[in-house]
Amino acid sequence: DLAYPLEIGKEWSYRSVAYNDPWNMKKRVVDRKPISTAMGSLDCFVIRWYWDIDHDGQWDEDIAGFDYLSVYGYIRREYRFTGLKVTNEYSEVLGTVDYESIYTLTDFLVE
Repeated sequence: DLAYPLEIGKEWSYRSVAYNDPWNMKKRVVDRKPISTAMGSLDCFVIRWYWDIDHDGQWDEDIAGFDYLSVYGYIRREYRFTGLKVTNEYSEVLGTVDYESIYTLTDFLVE
């Protein structure tokens, strides 16, 4: 779900508890920069995802998502989770971990 025209600072609601979604989410265009790929450098809008999963009215700081969107479409998606609790089968906290996942387009056809 995107809100055109894209420009730095533009934001929109992506999910809302008011519309029976499980939590509030918004997206915001935070930057525009070149992203290096196997196909070369592509100019991309950087779109940040914000979540309020615990319903406290504050955007969660321990979750960050970023989409990198070029004129050809999505080039990269990143997720970062900090301080995730690791539990055992009895729900006892064993520790915390930081996790990052990055998906980058490696090939595409342009017609």
